[in-house]
Amino acid sequence: MKKQVCGALLLLVTACMGLWANPGGDFLVELDEEGTGAVVTGYIGTLKEVTIPSTIQGVPVVSIGKPRALVPPDSVFEHAPVQVIRVIVPEGIKTIGRNAFARTRGLVEVVLPKSLTVIEEYAFMACWSLRRIELPPDVSIIDSWAFAGCGMLTSIAMPGITSIGRNAFDGCTNLAAIINSGRVQTISYGAFNGCKMLRTISFPNAVNIEDRAFYGCLMLETVVLPAKISFSNDSFLGCKRLTLATQVALKKAGYSGRY
Repeated sequence: MKKQVCGALLLLVTACMGLWANPGGDFLVELDEEGTGAVVTGYIGTLKEVTIPSTIQGVPVVSIGKPRALVPPDSVFEHAPVQVIRVIVPEGIKTIGRNAFARTRGLVEVVLPKSLTVIEEYAFMACWSLRRIELPPDVSIIDSWAFAGCGMLTSIAMPGITSIGRNAFDGCTNLAAIINSGRVQTISYGAFNGCKMLRTISFPNAVNIEDRAFYGCLMLETVVLPAKISFSNDSFLGCKRLTLATQVALKKAGYSGRY
């Protein structure tokens, strides 16, 4: 009996060591369209703090989630055995695919690599617990609905972003700080819809703000924009706290919509 118990314990220890020695075994993967890179499509491990490996089975990991998926796929961590709270994405990964982290409701932090260039639509949608995000400088577009429903998100740094997609931050009710936004040129329909904690925004190089881009930003007081800019109807509808000085500046810049 003693030998059997010792043998069972040895097998258990060996299995646990195997998990640490082969972290790629915690992930579901498939080849990318070119057949040269690995795409992480699911997580079956038991760690709450996850570091995605840079290679799996000898193949470099190039994407989290399926890039350009026609039908929104399941989130990578949505059906994980545990509630994942932190993810480190390694250098070399270029794409966060459509729906990749969506509905990972316990996710508090994600660390993105400098190699990242693309964040597709719905990528972090409904990551309710996500607190802040720092985008790498080579990411130029935040796609539609990418961070919609991230209710606890308080700040985002976007040093390389030139375009913010449709409803990208819709329902981010605690978003209070937009950092390094000087390169943004286009802010699409409903991009910051319902971001009621925003008080000040600064987009000094914006050239186009679409309809209802800041709809329902109830606390918004100050807006910094270039003197010449294109507006759609009612870009600032529901922004009842804009200062008179800000309203004068917006009117001079060509805004004729409602507040």
